[in-house]
Amino acid sequence: MKIRYLSLIVLLVMSVFAPIQAQTYDNLWKELEVLERKDLPQSVISKAMKIYDKAKVEQNVPQMMKAYLTAMQYRSLLTPDSLKVDMNGLEQWASQTGSVEDKAILYSILGEMAICRRKKGNWAICRPLSRIKTGYCLSRSRN
Repeated sequence: MKIRYLSLIVLLVMSVFAPIQAQTYDNLWKELEVLERKDLPQSVISKAMKIYDKAKVEQNVPQMMKAYLTAMQYRSLLTPDSLKVDMNGLEQWASQTGSVEDKAILYSILGEMAICRRKKGNWAICRPLSRIKTGYCLSRSRN
């Protein structure tokens, strides 16, 4: 009998905190957008990595991808050489993930960037990450 009540309480508490968790990400992304509008790329990178760390702890892969790609985009604006390092990070992530879906998305992003390299002759993000149709990327473009 106690186990049933305890289980019921746990379920109720989890259902209450799930929307709060989503709101937290919404608030973090809104803060990041404010930094974007103020044209503070270093602060955007820092905020994106905080979101990434939070998502990693919570194992929220879509938020991890969005945050990593956001930080990657802004790092490449500041130092173009960082793109190769970030791509190696994506490759490592893709090889270590156990999820086939996550692996497919990560390799798809890497593939698109490799195609860009062939077209442009260097590592580059061909189009703003907001336009990549993975559902995990930025909600607006910096163009």
